[in-house]
Amino acid sequence: MVRTPLEDVVLSKVGDVFAINMFNDEIGDYVMENRVVEFEPQRRIVWEPVMRSADKPEFQSGAGESAHHQWGWQLEPLEADRTRVTEFFDCSRSPDWLQKATKGGERWRPAIEASLENLENLVAES
Repeated sequence: MVRTPLEDVVLSKVGDVFAINMFNDEIGDYVMENRVVEFEPQRRIVWEPVMRSADKPEFQSGAGESAHHQWGWQLEPLEADRTRVTEFFDCSRSPDWLQKATKGGERWRPAIEASLENLENLVAES
């Protein structure tokens, strides 16, 4: 779903915002604005996304409305050259429609696994 960042941003604190160009089969192309809600350098980052815009008019009407879900990464140093990365999705504060649509977040499990594999490959290449 993630395509490209809208701009290069260095995240360093709660309140920072980054935007991502996204795509999925149902919505088409769209932009998510993500506000950092937890930040611990080299340990944890959590953000709350809000759709900024969508190409399909039926989804544009929901732009700017928070569904109160969060994505995050937890980093756990294991050795000098190894870190365990855990990605998570939390929709416990979201409306019922989102909890049902994402099956309590389980719908995103394949995307999370692919994301972590991509991260591992990027680290291996560097």
